[in-house]
Amino acid sequence: MKSKEQIYEETQDMVLKQNTDNYMEYLRIYRQAFNSNVTQEEKDDIRKKAYEEYQRKEAELKDILQYAYLDLVIENPYL
Repeated sequence: MKSKEQIYEETQDMVLKQNTDNYMEYLRIYRQAFNSNVTQEEKDDIRKKAYEEYQRKEAELKDILQYAYLDLVIENPYL
């Protein structure tokens, strides 16, 4: 069975990798908008929506990491 420390470290690694993947997706969308043949206003809207989505996903990952940390430091009396 894995220790709490191992689980937390694996969760940290997973969150970092997923956040990097999410940011790369944001950059891909940003570049596509930059190179597209639409108005500047539409490009800005695409970029804004992509960044908002990235921020939403980042917040979810931070929550996951916070819960993993709490699990690491708080003793569970039911175990």
